[in-house]
Amino acid sequence: MVKRFGFSMIELIFAIVIIAVAVMSLPMMTQVTSKGSERNLKADEAIFEAYVKAVETTDQTFDEINDSSERSAMEGSASLQGLKYETKYKVTVEPATFADETNTSQIKKITVTIYDDKGKVITQLHTYKFKM
Repeated sequence: MVKRFGFSMIELIFAIVIIAVAVMSLPMMTQVTSKGSERNLKADEAIFEAYVKAVETTDQTFDEINDSSERSAMEGSASLQGLKYETKYKVTVEPATFADETNTSQIKKITVTIYDDKGKVITQLHTYKFKM
């Protein structure tokens, strides 16, 4: 009798089970990766939006800078047409305070806060405007 090397029935069943488990877990791994990518894109857009609003605010003269009411980021801004997620933003302006409290009437602290559709803060950016 010739000795043959090959798979037994038990080995074949184990191989099929292992392959089936691997194939069944692929959609779950894809879903987890997709959700992570979506969260990163939302955060990236929020950071970009905060930067744009901070630049728009600091481009104004020192005396023109005021608080803005909470608004949708998609409303009336040509620079934001490519955004995928709708967010809300709020710009707050207050006198800057530092440890030594010197000449703070000449400095304004501008805070841009970006919220998601549920009102949760996504990101917050602080910048300063100096009177020249």
